[in-house]
Amino acid sequence: MLQEIKVAGVMVIVSAIISSPGCSRKSEVPHRVTVTKKALYPEGVAWDTTRGKFMLSSLTEGSVGHVNDRGEYRRFIKDSRLISSIGIQIDIRNNRILVCNSDPGVSKKSSEKTRNKLAALGIYSLKDGSPIHYIELSRWLKGKHFANDLALDGQGNIYITDSYAPIIYKVDKQGNPWVFLEHDRFKGEGFNLNGIVYHQNGFLLVAKYNEGIIFRIPVKNPRAFSQVVIPEAIHGVDGLLWGRDGSLVVIANESGKQTNKIFKMVSDDNWESARITGEKVTGRVFATTGTLRNGDLYILHAKLHRLFNQNDRKLKRFYITRTVFKSHTKAAK
Repeated sequence: MLQEIKVAGVMVIVSAIISSPGCSRKSEVPHRVTVTKKALYPEGVAWDTTRGKFMLSSLTEGSVGHVNDRGEYRRFIKDSRLISSIGIQIDIRNNRILVCNSDPGVSKKSSEKTRNKLAALGIYSLKDGSPIHYIELSRWLKGKHFANDLALDGQGNIYITDSYAPIIYKVDKQGNPWVFLEHDRFKGEGFNLNGIVYHQNGFLLVAKYNEGIIFRIPVKNPRAFSQVVIPEAIHGVDGLLWGRDGSLVVIANESGKQTNKIFKMVSDDNWESARITGEKVTGRVFATTGTLRNGDLYILHAKLHRLFNQNDRKLKRFYITRTVFKSHTKAAK
C-alpha cells in the first residue's frame, strides 16, 4: 500500500529524498520503531519527508497521526467522518495526504449505517491536516464495500481499490470521482483487490488478496488488463510498493495458504511477467504495507490478526521494521 509518490522510477524517489528537510543521516536510521499507542492497529504507513516522521492510519480510531523514532504517537488529522483509516499516501508534489476510509466493524465509531458499506477517500493538507476533499465512493454499486489502498499517477489522479466490490475508482486532481474499472474478475470470497501501485510507463499493478495474483492494468485502456505471470501464487498478498531500485516489494500476510512473507520482484518485460529475486519471512506480525525512508524499506507490523481473530483492544505496541531481503533464485515461468 505506500510511499510518498507511488510512481516507479528511481530518479523521482531519490530526488524527493535528497531534497527533503526531514531526512536523517544513514547512521541515524533505526532498525525498528516501536509504536507505543494502545490499540492503534495501523494498517497504512508513509514516511513524511517534511517532518522526518512516519505517518500511520488506524482501524480502531479512524485517525491519522505521526510517530517519531522514539515511538511517540501524535494525531495529525482529526475528522469525525473517518471511521477506519486504511491505506494512506503522502502526495509531496501537491502538498496533500490521501486517506482511504472504510468500516470493517472494529472502530470505536463503527455503526450499522456504515459497517461493511463504506468506501470513501479523504484528502487533507500536508501542512496542517485540514480537509480539502471528502469523496464518497460506494454510491455506484449497492452491497459491501471496503476502500483499501490507493495509488497516485504523475498527473495527480488517484486510483483506489475496493476489497469487497469489484471496482477500482479514480479521483482526479480536482476531486472528481468515477469508476475507473469494474469487472467480474475482481470478485471472490472475502477480501479481493488490495494493494495498488502506478508505474511511470502508464499502467497499474493491483494485488488480489485471496487468489495471490497481480493484475496489470493500462490506465488509457483499463479493460485490456492482464494477469502478471509470476512463479507462484502469493496468497494473502496485501501491500505493494516500489523499491528504490525499481523492484516491486510484495507484502503477504495470513491467508491460510501463504503466510507472512515479503517478496522482492523484478521484471524484464514491462511487468507482463515477473520473477522473485528476494524474500523474507516476517513471522506472525500481519505485515500489511511499507514505505521508503531515505531509500530504506520499512514494513509495518500491523498485528491485525489480534484485532479480527481475538478482538484484542489491549495491544500496546506495534512495529515499523527496516527490512533487507535475502537472495532468491526462482524465476518467472
